[in-house]
Amino acid sequence: MRRSKEQTLKGLVSRAEGAFRELLAWVEEHPHATLAEIEDRVGELRGDLLASAIEGVIGLRGEGFQADGVKCQGCGKPMRFQGCREKVVQTTEGVIRVPRAYYYCPDCKEGLFPPR
Repeated sequence: MRRSKEQTLKGLVSRAEGAFRELLAWVEEHPHATLAEIEDRVGELRGDLLASAIEGVIGLRGEGFQADGVKCQGCGKPMRFQGCREKVVQTTEGVIRVPRAYYYCPDCKEGLFPPR
């Protein structure tokens, strides 16, 4: 299901707040951490936050469901919507999950994930 911009923003702000709380708790547990150790910890959290941002922006596009259906490229008949499936994608910032609509043609035995 497509998320609204407001839902996406709230989710990202909540994730950022959680990451900063986690960082502050880590700092309390490691009062003598060196600059390099602090940078490493911030870097780990940064990757998670940026992956969440990528996932959030992708989520704004929806999963690719088309109410008017999808025609099979092989036979031209309407394909059947089979639900949404999740694809796990490794990005430069981390792993994200992308929901995608899946259609199937029973005549051609072909499946399709429409572009979003």
